[in-house]
Amino acid sequence: MGLHNCKRCGKLFISKGHSVCSQCVEKDQADFELIREYLLAHPYVSALELSQETGVEPAVITRFQREGRLAICEKQEGDLPSVCSQYTEKDQADYELIREYLLTHPYVSALELSQGTGVEPAVITRFQREGRLALREKQEGELLCAVCGIPVPAGQSCPGCGRKQSL
Repeated sequence: MGLHNCKRCGKLFISKGHSVCSQCVEKDQADFELIREYLLAHPYVSALELSQETGVEPAVITRFQREGRLAICEKQEGDLPSVCSQYTEKDQADYELIREYLLTHPYVSALELSQGTGVEPAVITRFQREGRLALREKQEGELLCAVCGIPVPAGQSCPGCGRKQSL
């Protein structure tokens, strides 16, 4: 965990394994989904064409490529569209299962994560090696939200749980 500049908006934030702040994570996910849907229908496009057709900024597409989340491929003789897909739909489904589980269980080992989600340990290890997943251990003295258990800088609850309690 450290202080980083968000790769999308430039704002300083405490990184929990992401290259973007919490406000930009949802934008990244929405952009990635747009790109994924377009690539399923048009697997062999340039990054420029992908940007023009989806409306996703070229810098975001380039960042996804650098982070290993996206591979833009040129058509090779005899290639099938699925050959170019770096991540399968199963990978995306596994990643979503992991992400949802980590929201409520931020401090787990890879084995506990596998048992809690049903995702194979080899897939979790691959996600870690690709930089898509970073597991953390609870730090001594770290404050946790009393409701959901995620780390908080101060107080009893995280902003999300605090808003829910005040409604």
